[in-house]
Amino acid sequence: MSDNPFFNDPSVTQASQGVSGSIAVVSHVLAPSPVVVSTSPAPAQPTRAVEAVSVALPEVPADPEESEEAKSTFVVDATGPNYPPIPLWLRCGHFKPCYRVHITEDIPLYAQITVSHALRLSQLIALAWFWNFVCALIALSCSSCTRIVPTVILAGIFFVLFGTGSFLCWFNPLYVALKKDSSVRFGWFFFTSGFQMLFCLLFGIGIPGVGGAGFWLAADVMQENVVAGLFIITSGLVWLAVGVAVFLLAKRVLHIYRHTTGETGRDAGDEMDAEIMGNASLQNVAKSAFVKFFSN
Repeated sequence: MSDNPFFNDPSVTQASQGVSGSIAVVSHVLAPSPVVVSTSPAPAQPTRAVEAVSVALPEVPADPEESEEAKSTFVVDATGPNYPPIPLWLRCGHFKPCYRVHITEDIPLYAQITVSHALRLSQLIALAWFWNFVCALIALSCSSCTRIVPTVILAGIFFVLFGTGSFLCWFNPLYVALKKDSSVRFGWFFFTSGFQMLFCLLFGIGIPGVGGAGFWLAADVMQENVVAGLFIITSGLVWLAVGVAVFLLAKRVLHIYRHTTGETGRDAGDEMDAEIMGNASLQNVAKSAFVKFFSN
């Protein structure tokens, strides 16, 4: 190649030398640098030892007397009587709950709200009888009212009898009817509901001498004592409210009886006949009366 005059030209030789130098520089720049691997072990990181400390609390021996006292104070038998809700510290002897009312356990789910409303309404009825007696006592301040003394006496008798009777004769039949699906108990509930509405209307009017503190009695008392008359008006309003509430609840129970149980009045009659015929005590009474009648 040196014999070729082209390569012997000085300009070509200078250019070729410049290109070779540039390639050498680029090769030096792009050449990978050697990687130095250290074989010496890495310094150990300081470790902190955590020791679990268990603290043993001293056991306090239980006092048997305190345990029994706590049981008698706070533990209530879930299956025993719980109504009326007398506080535990007041229960002594025969002064204790005597009826079992467990709505969530005994009553079907579709009727639990209705029974809860009936229980509150029975309490409201007892309160209405008490307030009626109080208003009758207030009417004694009016000396010009006629037959006020018989009204007070009858109001006291009705409060004692029907204050508890609202639970026994009205709520309890409904509770047992829904618990045992008894047509006879349903019939008794509707029968007592009719009497409840009749008494509410009669006592709301407040005819003198019948034991009711209502609007009639309030009008007589207001002629002499306005404040006492206003108190008696509240009694008349309470009776009207209770009558409307009893009517609405009886309507709701009738809807449950017709659309849930599917029973009729004939079913109730058949059930009553079966209960009477299956009652041994009634059979013995009827048998003894029959024998005495024909023996004479």
